[in-house]
Amino acid sequence: TVHDMFNLLSVATLLPLELIAGAIQGEGGPLYWITKAIADAAVSGEKGDDPLAGASPIKAITKPVTGLVIQNNKYIIKALALGAPAATAPTDVNSTVCWPLASVGNGTRRLDSPVADCSQFYCISQELDHNFQRISSSAHSEELIACSGYILEPAQACSPREYCYLNAGAYYHAHVEERHIITGGFTEGAGDMGGGILALVLALALLIGGLFGLCQLLHMLFMGRAKGVIVKATKLNDYLAFLVGIVVTVIVQSSSVVTSSLTPFCGLGLLPLAKMLPMTLGSNIGTTVTALLAALSVFTHDAIQIALCHLFFNVFGILIWFPLPFMRRVPLGAASLLG
Repeated sequence: TVHDMFNLLSVATLLPLELIAGAIQGEGGPLYWITKAIADAAVSGEKGDDPLAGASPIKAITKPVTGLVIQNNKYIIKALALGAPAATAPTDVNSTVCWPLASVGNGTRRLDSPVADCSQFYCISQELDHNFQRISSSAHSEELIACSGYILEPAQACSPREYCYLNAGAYYHAHVEERHIITGGFTEGAGDMGGGILALVLALALLIGGLFGLCQLLHMLFMGRAKGVIVKATKLNDYLAFLVGIVVTVIVQSSSVVTSSLTPFCGLGLLPLAKMLPMTLGSNIGTTVTALLAALSVFTHDAIQIALCHLFFNVFGILIWFPLPFMRRVPLGAASLLG
C-alpha cells in the first residue's frame, strides 16, 4: 500500500492542479506545458509537425534488419485506411472543356475525345491528397485533373479543406488499390497477403522467443543478486536507496521486482515502511524508462509527450511527498492505516 498511497496522493494533488490550470489557461497545466516544450524540442517542431519522425534512434538500429524481411509503402496503407473517395454528380459543367452531361449519360461520348469527362467529381481530404503525393509525386501532378475550370455548378464543389478532382476515383483504383503494399524484403515474392502473414508469424515467433529468453536470462543473472542488492539498499541513505531502486528497475524492466522483494520483510516487521518508501519511489522512476524507449521507437510528438507525462508525474509526486520528512509521513501514515 506504500506504492498505492503515493500514486493516489500524487493523482489527488496533480490532477486538480492540471484541471484548474487548464481551465484558466485554456490548454493545459504545468505537466502539459513542460512535456510539450521537451517534446517540441525533441522533434524540432510543434505538435503534429514531426520533421524528424524518420530519425528515430531505435528505428535507425532496427530498420536495416527489418528491411531484409519486409518493406512496405505506408502511404498506400494509409490511403486504404482512409477509403476510396465518393463520386458526386455536377449540375452544370464547362461545355468548352467537358463533354456534355447528356452525351455522357446516353453513351454517345467518343473515347478519343480531347475534352474531359466531367460527369462526376471527387472531394478528397487533405490527408488523402498528401498520401497521393507521397505514393507518386509525378503521377499526382500529371494525372489528377483539378475541378477548377471544369465544374460550374455547384459553384463551390468541395469544402475549403478539401481538394476537388475529376478523376480521383480512377486514380485511387490505379495507384492505391492496384499497387502492391509490400515493396521489398524476402517476403515480397509471396504477395501482399502471403508476405504479410509470413512477416506476422515471424514477428510473433521472434517476439515470444525474445521475451522468453530475456525473462530467463534476467532471472538467472539478476533475480537472486538483485534481491540481495535491494535488501542491502534498505540500509543505505534514503537518497542512495532511491537511486538503487531506479537502477534495479531499469535493468530488470519491472518495478514488481523491488516491491515483491521488500513486501515480505515489511509484512514480518523486519523492515519499516520508511525504508521501503525510497526504493519504491525509485522503482516508479525506473519503470518509466520502458515507456520512453517505446516512444523513441516511434519518435512522434504525441508518443514522446505521453512518455514524458508518465515520467514527470512521478518526478513531481516525489518532489511533493518525499524530500520533506513531515510530507513523507502522509503516504506512510495512509499505508499504515490501510495495512
